[in-house]
Amino acid sequence: MTFDDMMDATAQMEEGLLRMGVKAEDARYVRPNAAVTNIVTSMNPRQLLHVLALRCASDAQWEIRDIAWAMFACAKLVAPSIFETLPSAKTSSYLQERIAKLDIAVKEAASLFVTSPAGGLVEIPLSQVGLEHAVRAYVRKLQ
Repeated sequence: MTFDDMMDATAQMEEGLLRMGVKAEDARYVRPNAAVTNIVTSMNPRQLLHVLALRCASDAQWEIRDIAWAMFACAKLVAPSIFETLPSAKTSSYLQERIAKLDIAVKEAASLFVTSPAGGLVEIPLSQVGLEHAVRAYVRKLQ
């Protein structure tokens, strides 16, 4: 089989998935260039709240939604007064339920975080939050 044959087969698989109703952002995973990606970002709390409001929503793509919930957990642990909730949670029962579960996970990690030495790494247990895939969230205590 040649490279062109492989690319044609991949295109046919992706088209077939789309015809079956699979979302385009998920169907693309059959492409050969779909691979694990490491993302590094920086933003202020206001920007992060905006991103979380968009990406924690029930209609966000599952991949970024799971990562956004992990980011929210880390932010809640480090700055609970700033990241108490999301503005859009006032009108979304989905967000209210998920935030309640996230609060339990953050509370479990909070006692470890407080007693952790500087440089210590604390995992926030996300298994009960209801994410689509296994995502792990860690916070390193700086001081």
